[in-house]
Amino acid sequence: MAHEQSPLFGRRIALVVLALAVVLSWSVVLNMNWALLCVKLVPSHSSVKEQQLPKWIQDYFSWHRRMRRTWNGTLLHKNSPKLLIFRNFNGLHDRLYDLPLAVYLANRSQRLLMMRWSSPAPLEEFLVPNMHYMDWTVPQDIARQVDSSPPNLFNGQDVPNMFAAESDHRDYFWNTAIDKYVHSNRKEPILLLQQHLRLHPDPEFVRLLQRAGESNPIYGNAAYGHLWHAVFQPSQPLQDYINRQKAAMGIANGQPYIAVHLRSRYPSYFNGSMQWDGNGLQFSGKPKEITVRATLHALQCARTLQTNTSKDEEPIYLFTDSANLTDYFAHQLLSNTTRLHDDIDEEAQRIVSQLHVVARSDVAHDQTLHLQQKARVAGPASYYNIFADLYLAMQARCILYGVGGFGRFGAQLSHTRCYRQHHDLNEQRRSTPVCIQPNDLSMH
Repeated sequence: MAHEQSPLFGRRIALVVLALAVVLSWSVVLNMNWALLCVKLVPSHSSVKEQQLPKWIQDYFSWHRRMRRTWNGTLLHKNSPKLLIFRNFNGLHDRLYDLPLAVYLANRSQRLLMMRWSSPAPLEEFLVPNMHYMDWTVPQDIARQVDSSPPNLFNGQDVPNMFAAESDHRDYFWNTAIDKYVHSNRKEPILLLQQHLRLHPDPEFVRLLQRAGESNPIYGNAAYGHLWHAVFQPSQPLQDYINRQKAAMGIANGQPYIAVHLRSRYPSYFNGSMQWDGNGLQFSGKPKEITVRATLHALQCARTLQTNTSKDEEPIYLFTDSANLTDYFAHQLLSNTTRLHDDIDEEAQRIVSQLHVVARSDVAHDQTLHLQQKARVAGPASYYNIFADLYLAMQARCILYGVGGFGRFGAQLSHTRCYRQHHDLNEQRRSTPVCIQPNDLSMH
């Protein structure tokens, strides 16, 4: 026989239902009123160890993940967190070097940091988010909106040019402009930050972090590389390409090697003697002699880093911005089928014969493109070699770099303590041979 429920039992059930409704209502309110959440107070659920990344970055990643879960598909809702979108400009180094600053600005303004490339292809064709830390992809509905919009944070200009009228534009930027632009635009749902502000790791950024109680400057130490790997990982097609290139060069996983970078596309660095044609550097006459001698010096500097037992076996991975130059050193000099006529060739053959110089297998066929250049064959695969060079530099036992930022960038991301600079700029902004270990890897 069924038992009849008492009125007291019914009232208890009603009270339980009411309590649950109140709890759920407050949960919704707290989630929607995201601006009341202080990022500094959010406990970190990231697996990044304390010594690898500053805690404020770990906390920001934790907040970023929670906001993307909460507002999945509704990022343009009036109560959703606002966005800071980092867009492409110039080459790979210039596009992504200021990643720590972008994270700082996003954290300072409590915005979701996202990244969007329109050329030469979406960033996701080359690098994808490490979803354990932060999903920086831009949803398609927002992407269509921002692709045709001009930057509205710092007006997309280089910071030194923006504040040239100030007696000290860098000091003005760090002490005045950041607060001014971040807070004056706090109601804007989307801020577009043009990548490459030409600031680099200024002492002012370090002091800014120190004033906030943070002792880790990120730039110039292992935290920079850890930040990169927390934000990016190679797309599968790019990783497959890197693996194929390492196999073709005979470099096994875990095998030590030295990476040497040389930049030839700065005419003023080489006395204004560089000339280019449709295939890159015009590799004859004076331009050839200048770049060959510069590369020989870089290789001889690399040789000083080899141990006595490794000189004949440790590969030297050469990557340059000239396919002709790289192919000459890695393939042509010691080939029995290549006829070499210039006076510099004999000297180059003598030095290279004592080394194990390797390069990507496709370097003889594909021009090493700049990300701003248009490929002869359309598609992201034409630019894989740029990213492969960066990752192969990161994985090297030692890295040597000259003028320009790309080789140094690889050293900064690599965590290696073995690095040298083989060329530097003199007071006349001309490239000068050196073989030194700078006190730090910061850009000056």
